[in-house]
Amino acid sequence: TDILQSFAARFIDDVRDSMNASGVTASGKFNRSLMADITPNTVVVTGAAYAGAIERGRKPTTSDGDGSLRSLILQWIDDKGIVPQGNISKDSLAYLITRKIHEKGTLLYYTTDHYGRTKPSRVIAGVIEDGRIDKLAKSVALDVITQVKSAIL
Repeated sequence: TDILQSFAARFIDDVRDSMNASGVTASGKFNRSLMADITPNTVVVTGAAYAGAIERGRKPTTSDGDGSLRSLILQWIDDKGIVPQGNISKDSLAYLITRKIHEKGTLLYYTTDHYGRTKPSRVIAGVIEDGRIDKLAKSVALDVITQVKSAIL
C-alpha cells in the first residue's frame, strides 16, 4: 500500500497543479475536494461532482432547472473577482451568464475543434493519461515479485 499511497498523493498533487496551471480554478474548492481512498488492492480518487464539467463543459439545460446554477454563478463571479462594468449589477450579470449556460451550455461544451468535436480541457484526463497507470502496474508487479522472492528465501 506504500506504492498506492505514494501514487495517490502524487496524482492528486499533479491534478491540482494542472488545475492551477489551466486557469480554470476559481475558489480552489475542487482542488480541496480531491481525496484518495486506498485499500490493499485499489486506489479510488474522488473529487467534487462537477469534475466532468471542468473536463468537458456543461451541456445546455434540458429541463426547467432548479435555480441552483444562478447562485453558483454568483459565487463564481465573487471567486474570480469579476467586477461588472457599466450599469450592470452583479445579479444581472449572473442572470445573463446563467441564461446563456442554460441555453447553450458552457463555452467549453459548445466550442469545437476543426473536426466539429467539442474540446475537452484535459485538465484531469491529461494527468490520468500520462503513462502513470502503466508505471503503477509495473511497480506493483515488481513489488509482488520481490515479496514472493523474499517469502521463498
